[in-house]
Amino acid sequence: MGFSRDLPLGQATAAELRRLQSFVEQNYYVEGELRKLEAADIDRLKRIRCYRGLRHLKEIGPVEHAKRRGTAKTKPGRPPGK
Repeated sequence: MGFSRDLPLGQATAAELRRLQSFVEQNYYVEGELRKLEAADIDRLKRIRCYRGLRHLKEIGPVEHAKRRGTAKTKPGRPPGK
């Protein structure tokens, strides 16, 4: 893209920042578009009633061996220390 890896973003010109922004927007899903896609994916899982979709419907913990140590202990309705 023509950027120096050593140049801090705070020192980049407005034109360089616009180029970077347009590159990211063209090649990646960002912000609202990303949220819409994720919500649509989850809604599809719920609609077809697969295992992951049912876990989302019941609002219970992670799926597929996801790390549970941090969030599952503090989930509302879960007794402490279990």
